[in-house]
Amino acid sequence: MHTMRNPTTETDVAAWQDHFDCSEGCGASFVDIALPSHPWGEVDIDAGVTVYPGVSHYELGVTHRRPSGRRCSGPSRRPVAAPAGG
Repeated sequence: MHTMRNPTTETDVAAWQDHFDCSEGCGASFVDIALPSHPWGEVDIDAGVTVYPGVSHYELGVTHRRPSGRRCSGPSRRPVAAPAGG
């Protein structure tokens, strides 16, 4: 059963990791996937990273509470390092 989807990088907005749990005691599994039509945010070298509302990105320290309270703030911006050599 699919239980969670989280962003997996700080700069590839199409990179996600799906988490699956088994109801019959077979353990959990993780699958890295790319969803270019469903990005978790936007990257702008000058402005940083914008994480879309409703998306929790733990590596960037952005968390949003949802279900009952539906308390999701607007986009969250975090600085992103400039590419090496550029």
